[in-house]
Amino acid sequence: MDAPPKNRIRLVDIAAEAGVSVPTVDRVLNKRGKVKPETARHVLRIVEQLQYVPNGNASRLAKSSVISFCAALPNSKAEFFEKLDREFDRQRKRFLQQGITISFRTFEDRDPNAVVRFFAETAPLFDGVAVIAMDHPLVLEAVGRYCASGGRVVCMVSDLARSSRHAFVGIDNRSAGKTAASLIGRFSRVTKGKVAVFSGPLQQMDHQERVLGFRSVLAQDFPGLRICEVNDHVLTDDDYYRVTARVLNECRDVCGIYDSGSELGPIIQAIAESGRKNEIVLVGHELTDNTRVFLANGSADAILNQNTEFIVDRTLHTLSALCSNEFSSDQVQQLVPVEVYLRDNLPARER
Repeated sequence: MDAPPKNRIRLVDIAAEAGVSVPTVDRVLNKRGKVKPETARHVLRIVEQLQYVPNGNASRLAKSSVISFCAALPNSKAEFFEKLDREFDRQRKRFLQQGITISFRTFEDRDPNAVVRFFAETAPLFDGVAVIAMDHPLVLEAVGRYCASGGRVVCMVSDLARSSRHAFVGIDNRSAGKTAASLIGRFSRVTKGKVAVFSGPLQQMDHQERVLGFRSVLAQDFPGLRICEVNDHVLTDDDYYRVTARVLNECRDVCGIYDSGSELGPIIQAIAESGRKNEIVLVGHELTDNTRVFLANGSADAILNQNTEFIVDRTLHTLSALCSNEFSSDQVQQLVPVEVYLRDNLPARER
């Protein structure tokens, strides 16, 4: 069937093209009610193909100027990524009123080939992509090919500075690592001891930078504190618990743990079972429902946070600027402040 003109596409047109009912299309677009995952994916593909724009922005409709973005994130169950996904979904509804559609895709964490397939097969369906991916030669080449074909790429949270990406939005990760080292050094009750570092995948620049920053401050300002282990193979809760328990058993003088990811629960369990809670300073990342509790009850000493609302808003506005040729040089690197939370300055819980 021939697609109707972009500025006259209705829900009934999408339903007819997809072979489903109008209520089904409405449920998919507004994420309400139960729709089979394969049906939802099929409807979203039709929405993307027809470049559907909801009524609500007459000037954009009059110009038939349809913009479509895709947020591509690792397929991770970490609370931070769930928080980021919720923020994209919340802002998606606002940008729809401006004639901008935002879709979501995930790829296997730590698998560069999955990212390459995304840029080859899915990214070309969109005007621009917001992505968190590892710094791997295959990924850098895939980003370069997509940008050369006219696509726009904004990296969030973790940069791909050696690629052809257009912009980065996130915290200064090296500064975050330095802050973590300073907190452990200042909060520690001893001047000599060991510190363990648990990291997310070191193929990602954000974790590389955090570990580098941590090392530099610890060596310069707290020479009596030595890193006894840097481990980026902690993938599951069981891994976090097992590795923490092993480190605490092998290194009796551990006085600090820095987790550059955000899975503190199993680490806290292992510390509690060792009976050394009062001896160990624990610093982690991302203020989530769980880490708020850990701060409040004293299980964690400090949390370094990056504001997901700010990151998503800046990312989407940067993609819009790229598509409308209003992008400026000061948007290439947009650093979000590193927020430091203790139990004493916890903000009100988000609704």
